[in-house]
Amino acid sequence: MTAEQLEAAGEEQQATGKALADVGVDLGLITRERLLGLVAAHLDCEYLEQPPPSLPGDIIRLVAPEQARTYGVIPLRTAGRRLDLLAVDPFNSQIVDDLSFALGHDIRIVVADPSRVEALIRQYFGEDESSLDELLGEIQVEDFTGPEADLSIADIAAMAGQTPIVRFVNLVLAQAIRDQASDIHFEPFEHEFKIRYRIDGALYELAPPSRQLALPLTSRVKVLAGLNIAERRVPQDGRIKFTLAGRAVD
Repeated sequence: MTAEQLEAAGEEQQATGKALADVGVDLGLITRERLLGLVAAHLDCEYLEQPPPSLPGDIIRLVAPEQARTYGVIPLRTAGRRLDLLAVDPFNSQIVDDLSFALGHDIRIVVADPSRVEALIRQYFGEDESSLDELLGEIQVEDFTGPEADLSIADIAAMAGQTPIVRFVNLVLAQAIRDQASDIHFEPFEHEFKIRYRIDGALYELAPPSRQLALPLTSRVKVLAGLNIAERRVPQDGRIKFTLAGRAVD
């Protein structure tokens, strides 16, 4: 780009909120194919200009639907231990790190048009239509009753690792990000447990889970943030990095 083109693109980016790369394509400064080719070259990845309209069932079955939707990937081909994945966000390094272990393959990312990759994910894996209320209905509250003081660290970790708890916390985080919340509050009180989002300065409360779920849900947050799940008397500070619809979130 010339300096003038870059200035115009920057003004358009500020006005629309789009990524600078998308603005460059919209203004005709670069074609999407050329842009994606440069991305692939930068990442030392293969660029596939035309992803196949259909994929074999045995290839699709190598990735679970939840993994495909979470990491924004679709399996393309295998060669020995190697598994090639089309990725919505090829810059997300967590895809290779996490899925190499989870799938037992050497993962290689292939760059393609993100909109085409998203369409393939919807075609083969559908949308995750789980709601918070449905997930709460799956959780057996009696599994989490009893005096908290009698629980060992192993007991708390086991609670925090149960699939419905993991899915519920992931869905809360994902919904908050989609709603552009600035804060998420998990608030255990003596007789109730509240979850609230702050959006544009105002707090909005979700349907409250049972008070018995306070410990496993807050422990799950601690696990994600690398905090000590046994410490419940003093404040702790941590951070969470995870992938939402194929894009890394900090």
